[in-house]
Amino acid sequence: MTDSRLLAEGVDALVAPTATPRRLSAFAVEALAAPSATPSKLVVAYAEALVPAVAPKPHGAGTGTLTRTGSGTGHSRRHGSGTGALTITGAGTGHAPAMAVRHGTGTGTFGWTSSGSGHKPGVANRHGSGTGTFGWTGVGHGTAPVVDTTPHGSGFGALNWNGLGVGTGSEPAVGTPWSSDLSQRTLMPIIGSGSATFVPPLAAMPTTIDERPIMRASRVVPDLTTLAGARVDPDTGQFVVPDNVYDELPVTRGIVGVPHLLIAGRDVTYFRGSRTLVKSDTASEPFGDGSLSVEFPQISTLDKKTDPALAWLRADATVHYVMQRWDENGPTGVIDTLFHGYLVSDDSGNDETSAQKSWEARGTLYAAASAAHIPRQLYTAQDIGFWIPKTLNSVPSRRYPKVPTVRAGIRTLQRGASGEKIMEYVQGLLGDAWTTSGNQWTVAKKPGTACTYVMRQKKTGVDWTITNGQRGVTVSLSTDTTQRRNVIYGRGQRSDGGVWMNKRFPRGTHAPAYPFSSPGAVMTIGTTDAATSTGDGVSTWQRRAIALGFRGITVDGVYNSNDATVCRQLQQQYGIQVDGVVGPQTWAETFDVGALNGNPDAWVRLPLAWVPGTQRYRYGATGSIVGKDPAYDPTMTVVSDEVDFGTDVTLADGIKSAQQIIDRENPAGVTGTLTLSVDPREGSRFTIQPGDRIKLIGYEGRDVVLHIAQRSRDWTGKGSVTLQVAEKATDALTLAQIRARNNANRQDPARRPGKTRTKPVIDPWDCESGAGQIERHALFGGLWTVIRVPMSEFGSVSRIAMRTAPASRFAVFLFAQPITSADCVRYIGANPLTLDSPGETHRELLEDRFGWLEGWGRNGDALGYYPGSEGTNAPLTGRFQDAGIEYWSPTGYLYVAEFSAASTFIEGDMRAAPQEM
Repeated sequence: MTDSRLLAEGVDALVAPTATPRRLSAFAVEALAAPSATPSKLVVAYAEALVPAVAPKPHGAGTGTLTRTGSGTGHSRRHGSGTGALTITGAGTGHAPAMAVRHGTGTGTFGWTSSGSGHKPGVANRHGSGTGTFGWTGVGHGTAPVVDTTPHGSGFGALNWNGLGVGTGSEPAVGTPWSSDLSQRTLMPIIGSGSATFVPPLAAMPTTIDERPIMRASRVVPDLTTLAGARVDPDTGQFVVPDNVYDELPVTRGIVGVPHLLIAGRDVTYFRGSRTLVKSDTASEPFGDGSLSVEFPQISTLDKKTDPALAWLRADATVHYVMQRWDENGPTGVIDTLFHGYLVSDDSGNDETSAQKSWEARGTLYAAASAAHIPRQLYTAQDIGFWIPKTLNSVPSRRYPKVPTVRAGIRTLQRGASGEKIMEYVQGLLGDAWTTSGNQWTVAKKPGTACTYVMRQKKTGVDWTITNGQRGVTVSLSTDTTQRRNVIYGRGQRSDGGVWMNKRFPRGTHAPAYPFSSPGAVMTIGTTDAATSTGDGVSTWQRRAIALGFRGITVDGVYNSNDATVCRQLQQQYGIQVDGVVGPQTWAETFDVGALNGNPDAWVRLPLAWVPGTQRYRYGATGSIVGKDPAYDPTMTVVSDEVDFGTDVTLADGIKSAQQIIDRENPAGVTGTLTLSVDPREGSRFTIQPGDRIKLIGYEGRDVVLHIAQRSRDWTGKGSVTLQVAEKATDALTLAQIRARNNANRQDPARRPGKTRTKPVIDPWDCESGAGQIERHALFGGLWTVIRVPMSEFGSVSRIAMRTAPASRFAVFLFAQPITSADCVRYIGANPLTLDSPGETHRELLEDRFGWLEGWGRNGDALGYYPGSEGTNAPLTGRFQDAGIEYWSPTGYLYVAEFSAASTFIEGDMRAAPQEM
């Protein structure tokens, strides 16, 4: 309703026979009747702004008459039954039921302003029993029993409307239940925020201030190219639409609501008779409300901080910026929260014209940006839907309700790092929180609440619609190919603990199996291929010896004296028992069992997914180059990234997710800002939320849907809203922020007898490429066998597991540098299972020369009894398992020295875990 219309209708329209109860309650009688009434005051002088507890719906029945001079029908908006007359000028009497939000039984004297008195039921948010004085403005008084919040009972009361009339009557007191939180002293709920979250009565607007409601003007603008007379201005390059055509487009206008600022539970919108100026606020996805800037022209540096009237203005005071919704009939009972946070800093200015005070507030959830994250050891992977809420709920002095847990289906072992904040840690987790369908999890404010935050997936669909070139819409978008990823590397951890990174080892081969079915069988002079279980055991050994550079033998399938001579040379060279017999120990050294027969420098890491044209070569299954990629485009900018896909994820899962990222981000989408000084079709621009999606019609010949990552509202002047948007849904966080996190450690690496050899580490070698695998091989009873296993230069073994068949008692020693079987005999002992402390005598030498990491198996405590131990009379199982070993190996291998009491076959694996950088 416009000012001019109000002037035209005036009071006559309010008391006309056609007047409705809703309309009568829409205006404050005092403002209408006062000689100083102005159009702007008429717009805002709604009774419910002064009396926020008016019931939202009319109920009950009443009879009577209403005239401007004292006789007329009773106000049916009041609840209950009654008869009488209500006057505008004070010349009549009538029955008026109590306002619906007062509850309970009892009578009391109630003074509304300074003129008139009457009986009134007690206010609902006072509880218990007893009597007390209640003055709405400090002038009226009365006694009222204090009752509970149950909306039942009966009462007798009279309402004096600003002293202009006196009425008596009786009616049931009805209404809605209210908060039991006495500290709030609440009368008006925040819609959707829960039964215990309310705001105090909103302050009335002083008569000396013109109200500034939030207005809406939503025009439905089609693609401008379809409008008659539309053209491009040759001077500005802008699309121009004739005014007469533009003005005929449908538009929705109205009042959205009136904002109020509450600090420390007090409405300070009109503090000291002057308007408090909220200048701007921001919000983003994730984490919601960011900052709010407010200026107090009525407070200066001359005011004392000790002034009781300013007790509410202090650091850490709760800030609640709300909007009371209006509709065509005036204020409604709906209160929207625009911002919720707390004051953090102030700024004072003092010059010849002013000495005012301004404050900055921070969003509620941003307390997590100040709280230190304390890394916790994660021994088992956690669902981020549990772990993120648990972390956010650990914020000291948390001002928001607990973030509820959800089942996200994404598990993590990332524990964060000392020195980072809780918000940084959560950012890192969210950065990799992608679903298998290509969506991403985020933390956002629950719609319709003040400060309730939830985890949810990013939105899809369209929430708002505007048109490119529309008046009042400024579009600043660009397509930046450097912001889209077209090559994705990745890493993850399988459910068995193995780490994968899609590494390949060109020309790497596994050692051939031991050629006899019995681990005690050996190759001596006269043994032929036919005598071996594999049918080619002798030839295989001869061929390998020649490849190693030994001369004097041929590949004929018969082990003769020349072969035995070469065997002794090989045994001498590798530091094993010299006897000219090819047994398990010699076979393992000849074929370098476990080492994959390659150079660590030959490892290559391949991407999980990529855009055609970014790869120069094509690779085979082992990582060998098989040719040039015919789709390769040397002019294409490569933007690669590594994604940590977390735990309980296979390489195949990682490849699928990586391809979804490529599909989602390519081709590159537009990013930039939209600035709105008009409203979208669907509603007020001031109610746009981060995480919403807005459609821009007619951008470069297409309609584009943009994800809103951040929103900034300017509350000065006409008010504009600036949106940071991206066609490909992204958070407001930068990629660097998202990726700033530490890799997880799974186990305590402290259990080891040797010196700590740790450094910042690189990735462990890929478990799916053979790294960490202890290949099945034979052990000859009573002899040491040393194999080398590819791992990485630096790292951590999250678990080592070995098993023998047939089950045997055995010992295992682990080294970071090369060691021979002869060295084991010399420095550990010929039979460690007969020694109480094998290797202890030469500990310093073993650590310094061979990088001794750990040793298992000794007298009375042999391996092979897992999950029990030899000393507990557990059965012999042939199994062994342990965990938690840090290492640094200059060769990239770990050396496993094995000793078995009896001949057996042995196999196992060492699972590499990511390590802190």
